[in-house]
Amino acid sequence: MRHLSIVRALALVGVTFTTGAPAATAAAPGLAGDEVTIQIAARGRALTRADLIMITVPVKSTGQTSAAARTANIAAVERLKAALTAIGIDPRNIVQVAPRNRFGFVGNAPYDPVVDAADFTESAPTKSPKADLKSAETVIEVRLTDPANVPEVSDVLDRLDLAMTGTPSLSLSDDGKAKAIAISDAIGRARKDADIHAAALGLKVVRIGRIDNFCPAETISATWTVFQAALSSAEIGVEPNIVVTDAQVCMDLVAAPK
Repeated sequence: MRHLSIVRALALVGVTFTTGAPAATAAAPGLAGDEVTIQIAARGRALTRADLIMITVPVKSTGQTSAAARTANIAAVERLKAALTAIGIDPRNIVQVAPRNRFGFVGNAPYDPVVDAADFTESAPTKSPKADLKSAETVIEVRLTDPANVPEVSDVLDRLDLAMTGTPSLSLSDDGKAKAIAISDAIGRARKDADIHAAALGLKVVRIGRIDNFCPAETISATWTVFQAALSSAEIGVEPNIVVTDAQVCMDLVAAPK
């Protein structure tokens, strides 16, 4: 009757479990005859101040010829590098990266709302003079170690009439410690949940039988995982400049009569 009541009670709370075999048969591997295994899935989290902040700055220039556009672009990039170095940013942290893909095309050419807007208005059927200009673009990535430096970089960009792409990207130079904290948090939460379920059945958790960071899809919603990742540090209740590190665990915890 003990095993029957455990089955019914755990079914009500949605906890998966296995039991040791009755005394007349051999016990399941690792379980005594009066032990049960409660399977718990839990999430843990670590909140860490970012120490790697990346700002992406596209530098665009135009000219009557391709060569003129490239020359103007090189000069614009050098002005940006000099201004950033002047506020104390190490030149090694000002790097050129691959250009990002542009969205929106007219025919086979990228659509520029400033250059090509005249092509789509009845009042100005002639092509804009700017459409004949050649262009050049260099994408610069500025890497910071302190979020407090972001406003200074923004001021430099404003003075040079440049703008960063989106918002600064926050990261950790070494995320190992954050992962360890998140996993420990998840394990602690799973243990607390198991203690509550076991106590309701007159049992106590005596040990951890198995732990895994891979949980079945039905245990933790994939949609919720994606939603959490999308929120990241912009999520309500998380301070700015904080990197959110999530972890999940699935555990078998062995419970026995008190």
